[in-house]
Amino acid sequence: MINVSIIIVNYKTKELVENCIRSIVQHTSDIEYEIIIVDNNSNDCSLSYLENTDFKFPAIRYIQLGANIGFAGANNAAVRVADSKYLLFLNPDTLLLNNAVRIFFDFLENSPPDVCAVGTNLKNQHGKPEISFGRFPSLREEVYKLGYNLIYFSKSKYSSAVASENFTGAVDYINGADLFVRTSVFNETGQFDEAFFLYFEETDWCMRATAMGYKNFIIAEPEIIHLGGESIRQSKLKYKLMLFEKSKIYFFWKHFGKSALCWLKFLNLLNGLKISLWSFNMVYIIVAYKQLFFKPSKRVAPARK
Repeated sequence: MINVSIIIVNYKTKELVENCIRSIVQHTSDIEYEIIIVDNNSNDCSLSYLENTDFKFPAIRYIQLGANIGFAGANNAAVRVADSKYLLFLNPDTLLLNNAVRIFFDFLENSPPDVCAVGTNLKNQHGKPEISFGRFPSLREEVYKLGYNLIYFSKSKYSSAVASENFTGAVDYINGADLFVRTSVFNETGQFDEAFFLYFEETDWCMRATAMGYKNFIIAEPEIIHLGGESIRQSKLKYKLMLFEKSKIYFFWKHFGKSALCWLKFLNLLNGLKISLWSFNMVYIIVAYKQLFFKPSKRVAPARK
């Protein structure tokens, strides 16, 4: 068993994956690790491109999926072939600037066993803080968000997600762009819920781990750039919002039940109307209206009805 399996899911982002791998190989040392690349049926010869690239690092494995099964499903496919003490889920649009893998490894090696996951304060390509962690979603958070955004209308935006420069400490959830976890705990919790195609899969996993008594931490020493949403940026805003709302609805149904889901949809409608009026973009109210008819997946029973 090796120390760490670094898992990267690719969907039509082969150049980003190439740069990500190069940054890993350049900055990672004094630790035994492998890289597992999962292609989510990109249909653009991504794996051939990467396999023919000389990374000067032999421990790279490639998995070609026959269909796009989503971010959660693709990561789980890699976990099933990994043989390591720890897993690092890394977005393809990330770049390591220091020996982050070893720093994450040392942190969990020297932490109590109830500390199961760690991430860092991400930055964008300009050095500005990126969303790295946050509070668990709840109806209270949704009410606060709507009220805050109405009061400050065009001046500010309330969010439970946090971008910080030097934060260190326990958090509710860690951004899935750089999620370093104990393999044993990841399997104990049932891995990622594959009903989440994109968005909220890491939040759901962290919430389930927390319910089992585990803790998630952010540390400041690892340095990672997150370019942010490159694999979805090629798609239209409407499609991105649809994916986000579908995952959010499933999350609320799963953890809080039908009553909370009804309130969420109502709050989403009000918030979509507000954003559309402020931005003069009708996409938001269209998505807010369509989400009223979204039905959550029934792969996993809700916590309560």
